[in-house]
Amino acid sequence: MRIRVPVLLLLAACVTSAACTFDCGIIRVVTTYPAGYGLNLPDTNVPVSGSAGASCQGNGFNNAFDGVTDSNGVFTDPLVCSPAVWNVFKGQSPNSPFCPPDVQFGVLVNNGGTVYFRCSGFTPLVFSISPVSVDALAPPASFTVAGSQFVTTNGMPTIDYYDEAGNFRQRVTASAVSADGVNVTFPAPDVAGMYSGRYAAVIRNVAGDGTLLIAGASAFEIYNNDPPPPPPPPDGGGGGGCEGQICIEQ
Repeated sequence: MRIRVPVLLLLAACVTSAACTFDCGIIRVVTTYPAGYGLNLPDTNVPVSGSAGASCQGNGFNNAFDGVTDSNGVFTDPLVCSPAVWNVFKGQSPNSPFCPPDVQFGVLVNNGGTVYFRCSGFTPLVFSISPVSVDALAPPASFTVAGSQFVTTNGMPTIDYYDEAGNFRQRVTASAVSADGVNVTFPAPDVAGMYSGRYAAVIRNVAGDGTLLIAGASAFEIYNNDPPPPPPPPDGGGGGGCEGQICIEQ
């Protein structure tokens, strides 16, 4: 007699299985591209796919995946075979013409593993920004970027702020675009929690279908807001504390 088991029940069993430490079998594909000034930004909406060469022997049950990277330049599939040897493909970047398709063959991916595609091609979409240095104690109300191809046909451009590690910080909407599409003005970020260092402002035009297409990027620096020092090591009390000993409170 054949017994039908609901798919959701199978997934729940996989997630709760002791062998599945990261749900069932997670693979992450991370894509970045250079935006100048030494900054690497998430490469969004990039098609990625992969195939495993053998049937699943460990976690997961899919030996193929296909999708696009999200707003952080990341694609995640939680149901793939792992550990397994994968061939992983990355399509043409929609954000830089200098980031062509790429492939990595024979990549051993453990459960929860990440495959990185770091485009090294130069992108010309680097625009000047004013001000280029921001005092965290007296931040400006807005930035102005001098570039090209800023359009308002489908709405005002959006601006995403990233730190130098490529982490998304904030999103704002442009307040003004010049008639010739050369200059764009937008609110400065809320610098609370943004420590001294280099940051990027990525300007995206709104397409007819509502998607956001990168028009350019600029880099600026924040100063006068150094991160707090790390906490001091715990006081050993001269004898290494109570670890591994019998301690009696006085």
